[in-house]
Amino acid sequence: MITKISKRVLFFAGLLLIIGFSACRNRDNKMIAKGNIEFGKKNFEEAIVFYKKALEINPNSWEAYYDIALCKGKLGNDTGAINDYTSAAKINPNDNVNIYINRGNHYVNIKDYQGAIGDFKKAIELNPSNEELYIWMGASYRSFGNSEEAIKSFSQALKVNPKSITAFSERGYTYLVDKKYQEAINDFNEGLTIYNKDAIMLNNRAFSKFNLKDFDGAFEDVNNSINLDPKSSYAYKVRGEIYLEKKDKSNACNDFNKALELGYTKNFGNDIQDLIRDNCK
Repeated sequence: MITKISKRVLFFAGLLLIIGFSACRNRDNKMIAKGNIEFGKKNFEEAIVFYKKALEINPNSWEAYYDIALCKGKLGNDTGAINDYTSAAKINPNDNVNIYINRGNHYVNIKDYQGAIGDFKKAIELNPSNEELYIWMGASYRSFGNSEEAIKSFSQALKVNPKSITAFSERGYTYLVDKKYQEAINDFNEGLTIYNKDAIMLNNRAFSKFNLKDFDGAFEDVNNSINLDPKSSYAYKVRGEIYLEKKDKSNACNDFNKALELGYTKNFGNDIQDLIRDNCK
């Protein structure tokens, strides 16, 4: 049986623990605040120093791990950021969806699409009404080579927001990659009905129409795309191929060379050089 004296002792011991924890959190928060000041100045390495001091004071500060991860992300250290987000998630697995969003995007950067998919799934558990999470997960599935799951993810995004231009664009592009050109066109039509000045969707619809041999429709779309974005190397390459089908090599070669000048090779590959070699002499 606990006596009155021992109860009083326990009370004061507990009070001392609370006071000690409060003081620890106060010092921890001061270090984080100093780190935040450096972060705001874009002094990310200096900010990390303060966040690490916060961890010395309180090794269970998920906020400090999170902030260190943010800094490492800004410094281009994807693997380091992933490690620190993982530490934050171990301490606080369910209260901050941004841990999983940010870590998922770092997994995408290092082409670990399975890791990204896992994080976006967790983020969706925590915030199922965020359409962007389904879109990011769909893009990761597509990069991983699973078009079926990608399309399901984009379709789920459209259930959350039936007017999501990005979801229509991304699902349409996934159909295009799978050579399901009519399905792609259907999605691009829906997206362009919502916003008709999306140069990327116009480009991709043009390419889909081109593959279905609707050269006039493709030509109209790609011209509209170039009017909106005259620096799109991909659009000039597509239009050049349409000119070839129209037996107009002169304009085709002009467009192929324009695509090359605008950096097509860096962004899309060497096929533009093959087209120039085979058709432009």
